[in-house]
Amino acid sequence: MELIETFHIRWGICGQSTGRLDRIYNEICDGLKQKNFEEYLDYIEGKLSRYVKENVDDEIFKRNFTSRNFKPGEQRTKYILWKLSDPTGETILDINEIETEHIMPQTLSEKWVNYLENQTGKDKNQIIALHQEMLNHIGNLTIIKETWNRSMSNRIFTKKKIDYKKSEFTITEELKDKEKWIFDDIEIRSKDFSEKAVKIWKWEGKPIIDPIIIRKPVGEERKEFWKGLLKLSNEKTWRHSNCKPSENSSTSGGSGIGGIAYYYSITLNYGAIGVYINRGDKKENNFIFEVLLKNKKAIEELFNDTLIWDNSPDTRSCFIFKKYEYGGLIDKENWARLQNDMVNGMVKLIEAIGKYLDKIAIENKEYEKLIEDKNKMANGCALRFYFWKSLLERRKNMTNTYEDISPSTNNFIGKEAGKSGLYFYFTITNNFGQVRLYIDRGKNRKEENKKIFDSLHERKKEIEDAFGEELSWERKDGQIFSEIRKRYKFSTLNDKTTWGEIQEKMIEGMVKLEEAFRKYINELEI
Repeated sequence: MELIETFHIRWGICGQSTGRLDRIYNEICDGLKQKNFEEYLDYIEGKLSRYVKENVDDEIFKRNFTSRNFKPGEQRTKYILWKLSDPTGETILDINEIETEHIMPQTLSEKWVNYLENQTGKDKNQIIALHQEMLNHIGNLTIIKETWNRSMSNRIFTKKKIDYKKSEFTITEELKDKEKWIFDDIEIRSKDFSEKAVKIWKWEGKPIIDPIIIRKPVGEERKEFWKGLLKLSNEKTWRHSNCKPSENSSTSGGSGIGGIAYYYSITLNYGAIGVYINRGDKKENNFIFEVLLKNKKAIEELFNDTLIWDNSPDTRSCFIFKKYEYGGLIDKENWARLQNDMVNGMVKLIEAIGKYLDKIAIENKEYEKLIEDKNKMANGCALRFYFWKSLLERRKNMTNTYEDISPSTNNFIGKEAGKSGLYFYFTITNNFGQVRLYIDRGKNRKEENKKIFDSLHERKKEIEDAFGEELSWERKDGQIFSEIRKRYKFSTLNDKTTWGEIQEKMIEGMVKLEEAFRKYINELEI
């Protein structure tokens, strides 16, 4: 159990994916099938040692332990601080009896700012920036009995020391010997704790029993391949803009007609693009396929290549596709060529198929409304995609943020606001754009969302002073989520001549919104 604890502590502190743990343990379980029971422990230790060496060795662990932002309310943080406090063998931990305490408080009072200015020689802005950066470093955290926390509040360090002296926890009690508490002290204590942590969670597993595998698992390689392909795809078409890199072997974008999709797929040996038809009824699928097949020559002329037409009677679905058989996942040197050919092929395929999808209404009048709706949807999606693409291009001249956001056909784009379940979103409708802080921690967490909203609302004056304008505060008691937003009206999204003005307002508004909320979001213990 100590071995597994050490592995998990190191894995988590170093920010490694929890999803990879499933694959690691599956790999170990598969290997155990060929082992005798007496060999189990040595085999498990040897396998885990490989992953420690590759990902979480002593130096990596110490570096991450020193610089990581710990989550104060998390049970793992309490446990780590308790272990750092050198508990005796007889000590039994009741995690509910202790609380995490910020030595330098989460909210700096005027006294604290003055104290830090005098002690460090730094100005207020420098102090605020350093405070935000180092607040949740392990060196600024300690543990106390649950009943202490409120009484300590934001008191200056010299006052806190009086209570720290009474603590039964070593790492808290020894703070009594500190003359001051400034950023240098946080850094020194963090480094000291990292040296201690690497001894507490010392890796003593068996030597590696098989060579380090340089090649990534297939799922990870697919994700890397899709990341490059989708970036290229978004530069040329909006159809796959809502797709995300995944470990799946295929990814698809809608045609505007339910059950008909344009897909990319990748295997170890080749890539493919195609159209997938499955509207839930074999006869309907066959009808659509036959309409397209009647125009096979014209479609392939537009595509500028031959296609494979597959309407197997053994399956409900129909496919029209093109294979690129000169490379796949195993041929990484050719990825760029393959991705480029697949994307260029997809652009031509969408144009060729899209033109002749409309002809199914000529063959059967019942499809007239379906095609009309498809074209309306396509126009709306394309308009939103190119609006977001234009906004993200414009932001390069105004802010360094949002570099990792891609355009989308949705009416919103954005990113997480530094805390799980809080998001900064740009949104657009036909008549206005807006920037907003969206609060939704997930299903069955309505009460938690409202508490977060209320906590921020208590700071309404300070936030709006920082933003420079009034904001719309919408608690939305009848719904799970809450939001705070600023709206910018304009005539119509269809008038592209107005895009520049509204985009500049939205970008400026988002920069101010993030700045106004950053401090108060960081203070939320969620």
